[in-house]
Amino acid sequence: MILLRQTIALSFNLADKFILHARRLCLRHWFILRETSRCRRLQIGAGNCFDMPVRNTGSGLLSIGSNNTFGYRMGPRLGNREILIQSRTAVSELMIGSRNVLSNNVSIIATQSITIGNDCLIGDRVIIYDSDFRSIQPTLRHSHSGPSKPIRIGNNVWLVAA
Repeated sequence: MILLRQTIALSFNLADKFILHARRLCLRHWFILRETSRCRRLQIGAGNCFDMPVRNTGSGLLSIGSNNTFGYRMGPRLGNREILIQSRTAVSELMIGSRNVLSNNVSIIATQSITIGNDCLIGDRVIIYDSDFRSIQPTLRHSHSGPSKPIRIGNNVWLVAA
């Protein structure tokens, strides 16, 4: 009887692992298929793990290194847990290094340039923008995207939302 319980537990564990692996593959392939047509250039390294949906509605350069993790299945269920990494315009550049972990509900939007180094931890609900998206001048407020400055985040940085 004990052996039967262990066998059943092992088979459920293997089934769960298979389902998780299949989900990760689907999310990764869905991201690549959807984003290849939108980005000016998409570069994505090997070994990236997609635990949550990731999207980019921009048209600029999006470069993702290898062995990054996007999302955390056991994380808080706030919002839809989707991750937005957007190189907004054709001249925008968003570069993510290797071995980074991005939690759920993260938004990174580059109008000019955002670079994230290696081995960083980016917590739930962190927002990184290189622009405020509006000019403070009333006559330009609806037609100008406002000032933008490049952002560079180094290696081994831990970012959390306040």
